[in-house]
Amino acid sequence: MRERKPKQGFAILLHPDYKAQIVGAAANQYRTINGHVQHLLSSSMKRWPVLPADLAPLPAPSRGSAKIFHMRISPDLHAQLVESADACARSLAAEVRIRLMRAHEYEQQAEERLLQLESRISAVLACGQLPEADAERLSNAITRFGAEVRGEAKGFKSA
Repeated sequence: MRERKPKQGFAILLHPDYKAQIVGAAANQYRTINGHVQHLLSSSMKRWPVLPADLAPLPAPSRGSAKIFHMRISPDLHAQLVESADACARSLAAEVRIRLMRAHEYEQQAEERLLQLESRISAVLACGQLPEADAERLSNAITRFGAEVRGEAKGFKSA
């Protein structure tokens, strides 16, 4: 049995709209909110190990409108985030807010591009110009690719 590492817990303040977007995206991808946050932060660290120092941080919401966002992440990811925040002289909370929204926006744009690609491929398949075997392989490939991009779990389909 694999031994689980303890997770590092912390909380940040998020604007209610940002929190709602992250919660909605987690539900759409059949993930827990914390699992989705860890996914976004991990993918952000892989894509952008250190964010530009001059990147304007998302402002922390005022106390009246702020939603406290509790999360738990792996110690390794926490250490990477702290290192990245220190490199840019940002607080950990500012670093996490920026990374969450950048990664969320990136995934939304990737989903839009995927839908456009699927639409174009469907149009090609509808023309009937491809041999049946090629059309079936292309259809299966785009289905698998879409599932990979969307991070769908085996056995689940997006709505």
